[in-house]
Amino acid sequence: FQVREFIVHERPCLPILVGHANPDCTKEASVSFLPGVNDIVPLLGANDHYPKVLDVTVKRTDEFTFHAFYDESAPEAKNFNTARMRMGEWKIGKTSKTNIDGIVKIRVRILPSGLIQVDGAYTNELVEVEEKAEGDAAPKTVTKKVRVELSCTPSDILGHSAETVLECRKIEDEMIANDNKILFQKEIKNTLEAYIFENRRHMEAGGRYCDFTPEADRKKFVDETIALETWIYEDGAEAPVEEYQTRLAALKMIADPAAARHKLHDDAPYALKQFIARIDAVKANVSAKIAEAPEHITIEEFQGATKLCKDAIKEAEAAVASLLASRKDVDSKFKLTDFDAKLTEVTFGCNRVCNKPKPKPAPVEETAEVPATDDSEPPVVPQQKAEDDLD
Repeated sequence: FQVREFIVHERPCLPILVGHANPDCTKEASVSFLPGVNDIVPLLGANDHYPKVLDVTVKRTDEFTFHAFYDESAPEAKNFNTARMRMGEWKIGKTSKTNIDGIVKIRVRILPSGLIQVDGAYTNELVEVEEKAEGDAAPKTVTKKVRVELSCTPSDILGHSAETVLECRKIEDEMIANDNKILFQKEIKNTLEAYIFENRRHMEAGGRYCDFTPEADRKKFVDETIALETWIYEDGAEAPVEEYQTRLAALKMIADPAAARHKLHDDAPYALKQFIARIDAVKANVSAKIAEAPEHITIEEFQGATKLCKDAIKEAEAAVASLLASRKDVDSKFKLTDFDAKLTEVTFGCNRVCNKPKPKPAPVEETAEVPATDDSEPPVVPQQKAEDDLD
């Protein structure tokens, strides 16, 4: 049983703003606790929610300080100390001379805790690169627009220095990794326990997989799962994840092949019926084509197509009979996919006969008309020279 996960969205206690001191901006600075900050944009309104990820666009090419803070002009701000309204400051590096439009994109993340995190900043710049030309031509230099990451260093987060913030983030990441490890350990533990309960009853005497497993492996599996039930809640309660994975893999080496052999024996008779029905449908198409009596297809070719269908059915019946008569605890060379391959082969062979194109008619030779002659003047027949006249 697993509870469905829910994503909780919170509303900020005050509208959140971001801004910087822009020398090219004509607006006057309006933040009492951040003198000089005049280029301001709202990040979250009073009715907005978080967590959220936003890209803030800033027209700058030089290095500058990016600020995040609460809106002191909001009606609710009268109950807040302005010294606590600064949420963070970040140093954004300057762009190069190849910057295209002087625009910097800053990726801002509002965390579920309500804190602001700047993931990074980037700009688009023009870079000359060499492109390989076709053939033996020399490579040519072209100008391309590429994304360039800028430096982004926190200088103040809620009154804490950059070093303190980075150290806290490192500790937080370690805590998250440890939590994930604990959750994964619980998950793999549940997986191992569920695998034991699901397969041991089939591996016991009289179970579904009993006849499909070598006796030594079957006893080993049953004994190992009985011991593991106790181990999971006692010695293995604090075992590392790798130990659970190793023990689960060892059980799967025995039970999974047995399950596959059982499934093959159980599905083969039904698959054979389906195969015969499909082959009969192909043979019916051949019979329908014979009824049309096409002159360009010989009776021997039709007989060959019909024999192809009959032989395929005989081979399939023999393969399934051999499978069912063989030892159940030994892997078989026969696979159900063999039916699909054989059906494709038979269908192709029969279609090649039934869809044989008619031969093209032989071209008609045109005979030259001999002009009519007058009966009073017989046609002149050229006289052949005697051999003696030839030089």
